[in-house]
Amino acid sequence: MGSLSGDRLAAEEAFEELFRAARMLLREGVSEEEIMFPTIAFAAAGGAASAWRELLATAWSGECRRSSLSDLAGGLYDYLTGPPWVKEWLSAAEVNCWSFISNEFMDYYAVLPLAVVDGVVLLLREPVQVGFLYESQDAELPCETTLSILQGPKRPPPELVAKTYRSALSKDGIPWSEEYLWPTKTEHRVSEGLLVISVYPGSPPRPQVRFNSKPVKVDNVEDLLKPGASSLPEQVEKLAFPPPEWVEHYYAAVLKMGESREIRGRPGPAPDPNHFIPACVAWFLSSLVGGRKEVHRLLNKHVLHILAKELPEEGFSTSETNRLWRDANKVGARLRKAYAEFRNPCFEAGNGSFTYEE
Repeated sequence: MGSLSGDRLAAEEAFEELFRAARMLLREGVSEEEIMFPTIAFAAAGGAASAWRELLATAWSGECRRSSLSDLAGGLYDYLTGPPWVKEWLSAAEVNCWSFISNEFMDYYAVLPLAVVDGVVLLLREPVQVGFLYESQDAELPCETTLSILQGPKRPPPELVAKTYRSALSKDGIPWSEEYLWPTKTEHRVSEGLLVISVYPGSPPRPQVRFNSKPVKVDNVEDLLKPGASSLPEQVEKLAFPPPEWVEHYYAAVLKMGESREIRGRPGPAPDPNHFIPACVAWFLSSLVGGRKEVHRLLNKHVLHILAKELPEEGFSTSETNRLWRDANKVGARLRKAYAEFRNPCFEAGNGSFTYEE
């Protein structure tokens, strides 16, 4: 185990992919936050992300032969848990390799690969993501469904949130009822640029039967078998999640509340990538090299020459450096969350520590 703190050469090597991604985004003029954040965070990540980068680049290049994919699978499997399925699905990718590998990546990270440009994987973080939480591996029904809704200049409409929720439940075969809008536990929170809605399963209205000529509610199957019961329903509804309409109405109501300001579309143009992207790089570098002089030096050498700009390395402040660090502070929370989604165990973002294994 070696420490990179204060080691200039190691710092430059550690963030080589990050520098490359920043240069590509600047050259291409990418200004969409939903692309910039995941692309930059993924470029900075190690571990499984490194293996995925190589795998996606191979798929994008068209050199998707079984032999090369099998070689890559060995490195990727070191970072994955579960049964040894990696080589099996890699060997199955024969015709449209990019489509196959990018879909697997999206299932693993919930982020969509758009292309590989100049060796950089360009990613899109879709505005609504759905996740499921199970109490155990044997559980058939999730105990919670979460919808993570992205903050941004264009907030997703309630109809898109409901459509994404419907698609996710249908894809995983998770039951929901189209017939009822029954009260169920639903809650939300705003955290680091996301509105997170948690939906829990509930019971639809219990079927009614007549017992001794009086309508009663059924609490369990045994009630249906009592003498005197008539008009028995064919089955009793199990626990299920509320329908997409419920989620649509709930989200629309949250948008009308004061706390929804954090997810409302911001007025004005998209952020200027010429300032935004260097600020993202500065945020990552500050956790590694610490001093601003060294961060400025690395930015000058690896990123800002694309813009024909240069920051002072002597330690004094200018309007340009003040803006850089002001913007870096603004993007920190979003970058930290985007970075955490790529699960690099070696880097504790924002804690001022960075280690690597030789």
